[in-house]
Amino acid sequence: MLPRSLLWAIPNAAIGYCLWWVWDYLYPEGMSSGVSSVSQVISGFTGVLGFMVIFRVILAYQRFWKAAIQSHELRCTWFSAASSLLAFTTEAKDKQKDVEVFSHMIVRLFSMMHEAACGRLDRAPNSVYVIMDNDGFEKESLKFLATSSDKCEVVEQWIQRLIFLNLKKGIITIPPPILSGVYNDLGKGILLLSDLEVVSDFPLPFPFAQMTAWLLLFHFCLTPTVGSLILANARWAGLMGFCATFCLWAVNYIAQELELPFKDSKNSLPCPVMQDEMNRALAQLLEERMQVPPKFRLSGMQIDYIIHKNELNEKELKVQKTESMSATSLKKQGGGAAPEASA
Repeated sequence: MLPRSLLWAIPNAAIGYCLWWVWDYLYPEGMSSGVSSVSQVISGFTGVLGFMVIFRVILAYQRFWKAAIQSHELRCTWFSAASSLLAFTTEAKDKQKDVEVFSHMIVRLFSMMHEAACGRLDRAPNSVYVIMDNDGFEKESLKFLATSSDKCEVVEQWIQRLIFLNLKKGIITIPPPILSGVYNDLGKGILLLSDLEVVSDFPLPFPFAQMTAWLLLFHFCLTPTVGSLILANARWAGLMGFCATFCLWAVNYIAQELELPFKDSKNSLPCPVMQDEMNRALAQLLEERMQVPPKFRLSGMQIDYIIHKNELNEKELKVQKTESMSATSLKKQGGGAAPEASA
């Protein structure tokens, strides 16, 4: 952003500096007629252009943070669904082998679905995504998934059918309200992906961007001319052209960087990193300690400590409330005494 803005600002400053000496040579007595009007015109034009550029960067900023928030929300939503499924697997000893197969299969399918979502959003051609091991799946299904244009929807359907089939087998003993929440999380993830695709596929409307670019070019040509006419020093003319041009073009380039959060840029959202975080979180679900809550032993000393701590907190709250009420009453008394003193 900075080098590109300097490419516009430095030539503009040089042109303004040179034009001042040209006008000084051609009109040594100065040009007083019409200078004030020209100054008003350039001020109004710069104000309109500044509004358009700032409005563009505000829209780009909103798009960028919307994409950042929803992309993390998408990952958390699908991870919550996978965690709920693994938390309600059966504890029957004769079905532990089936539980292990189901657990490994479900985390791999969620990894594949998240990878397909990131690949659909990312516009960087050289991005590399890593999924969990998929050697256990049949080749025909993987080939069908590779040739499909809607990979997320395919994997989502596989997950839903897998839940239904294992529910019938008794592998999953999940209550209906929680199961409904799992299906809602799957659908919510697809809706979030659809919203993110809007941000990824549709930039700022072209007429607005085109008009902003033309106005910036016109401002580039107009600023050194007007600055060399209205200022009494060549250095000030060059400085005016540099500052005005640099600020407007820098803000415009910032807007261009933020408009498309998933494009191939250093400032874009790191989709491969988000995929790695999803894989790491899913892999932890397969660890035995993740499925076994820690043991806890409650002693009498702990109960007394908690009760004593709560009593202290209540006393502190009462003291703070009393102090705030006394301060409020003093303010009211002070406000009532002031009119008497003035009278």
